[in-house]
Amino acid sequence: MKRCLMALMSVTALAGGLLAGCGDDDTEASSATAVEFVGTVDGSDAFIALAVDGDTATAYICDGAEEWGDYEGTVVDGVVAAESIDGSEIGADLDGDSISGTVTFADGSVHQFAARVATGDAGLYTELETVGDQTTLRHWIRLGDGSVRGKVVAAVAGSDLTGTGESAGGIPPGASQPEPDGAIKCARAALAYRRAVADRSPVDSEDPRAAELDIAVAEAHQRFLAACSAVG
Repeated sequence: MKRCLMALMSVTALAGGLLAGCGDDDTEASSATAVEFVGTVDGSDAFIALAVDGDTATAYICDGAEEWGDYEGTVVDGVVAAESIDGSEIGADLDGDSISGTVTFADGSVHQFAARVATGDAGLYTELETVGDQTTLRHWIRLGDGSVRGKVVAAVAGSDLTGTGESAGGIPPGASQPEPDGAIKCARAALAYRRAVADRSPVDSEDPRAAELDIAVAEAHQRFLAACSAVG
């Protein structure tokens, strides 16, 4: 059994404006330092982990039960705009070592959130576990007080995405805290893989687009495994 644990952890204070955390899946690590924020979403049991790096951003929201999702977007003049594959959206403003804004979930409900730079053991933790041809990706958010929310965000058999959303339980002991760039690449690769699967799912096998979409899914799957297996 192969287990790979990672945590997006801020390794420096915010300095001189925008910092944050999403590198391109296929490029070298950004020269900027990734900074992660963690906090709570009002009117729900959900936690949020949001990483920014220059003009890009990724986020994960999870209540440990039904509400969860990965988000990807941009940072422009201190304003974060990010979206999940189900249409949920984040709009937020950076202010020194904190960030605040709103989350609009797919059901139309709007919730305020506030988060601060992750310190100590706080942050987004990820586990990639492979047993045979079954690969499972789990995310957890840990706040500074030790509170945790976690979900299974991808369960893959071979190259097929077989299920997501089950509770991940508690964070396994001994989780490592590598450089944020690798963790960000894993999170982005997992999101890109789920998007590729979502694009392919409604297309009939007889559709002329099917072959091209199948290739896109296979390539995204390989990038997902490579990015997440490299972190440890």
